[in-house]
Amino acid sequence: KWLSNDRKVLEKVPMSERADSVKDLDAESLPTGSALGLKWNAETDKFVWLDPQKTSTLMRSKPTTRRTILSIVYSLFDPLGFIAPYVMKAKLLMQMLCRMKFDWDSPLSQEHGDQWHRWIEDLPKLQGLQVDRCYKPEDFGVVQNTQLHIFSDGSRAGYGSVAYLRLVNDNKRIHCAFVIGKARLAPIREITIPKLELSAAVISVKLSKIVREELEFKLDKVVYWTDSTSVLKCLNNETKRFHTFESNRITTIRNESSVAQWRYVPSEENPADDASKGLKLTSMLRNTRWLNGPDFLRKEEEFWPQMVAVPPLADNDPEIRQESQVYANVAKGNILDEIIQHYS
Repeated sequence: KWLSNDRKVLEKVPMSERADSVKDLDAESLPTGSALGLKWNAETDKFVWLDPQKTSTLMRSKPTTRRTILSIVYSLFDPLGFIAPYVMKAKLLMQMLCRMKFDWDSPLSQEHGDQWHRWIEDLPKLQGLQVDRCYKPEDFGVVQNTQLHIFSDGSRAGYGSVAYLRLVNDNKRIHCAFVIGKARLAPIREITIPKLELSAAVISVKLSKIVREELEFKLDKVVYWTDSTSVLKCLNNETKRFHTFESNRITTIRNESSVAQWRYVPSEENPADDASKGLKLTSMLRNTRWLNGPDFLRKEEEFWPQMVAVPPLADNDPEIRQESQVYANVAKGNILDEIIQHYS
């Protein structure tokens, strides 16, 4: 059945083909319906979250166990990653319980239980989070330039990536729109930060491929941003060989992007930092960097972060595979004569 955010369109749709919620178009506002599992307010044309207060009350009534946390966290359907930093906080708690080998149905300790309840208490604030469905504002006019900017970051807690569309119209007005974000936990078996940064960069190129295939926008430019000079050093390397972990990821990155597309961004201006470490929902609502992108994207390119000098990889860099050295002694003359003369 059909649902639209435009009453003129709905008037042209036969009554039998309309969604039940828009049978009567005399209502003061259009309803909130489902679109591919997400809640969509047709009147405001925004994605929303309904009844988080009711959900929060229901969650608090359940026993505080590892199984309950797993069930609740993965019941939040968020395929585009609108609330990925908030969900990341709960995933970090789950990983901590897994590392401590908590039983699935045993009550949590006071400390971990309090941490979980603080996350639950933030849930009703989801009602204040609304995301524009359309990438281009209604009054934006003709788009003259379209760019895709993808940020990546890795930390001890996790790693992630987030993509934005940067649109410029014929009056030089600039608008940034959230496209998709991903946040993943770091492995329980600890690996180095450079390896996590490389893993985040791989997510960036994979998101870029998905977005470029699915978007109907013609992209004039794709830019990848990282705050890790180790990633930039690895991508610029042409002579040294890497270990298998690094080599596989660098190959993936090089197959889907060029070195010239990668730029440096300071950590404090990198929105992917929110994905790798997690954010409280209050912080997400107060600091809209995750959903709106960094401020510098709304400026001309000359005001973007400057590229840093990337030094070459050192021979003793831990990411470099050390070449085996083989030495041999070459004996001159007839070795058999020397042996006979040496012994009586």
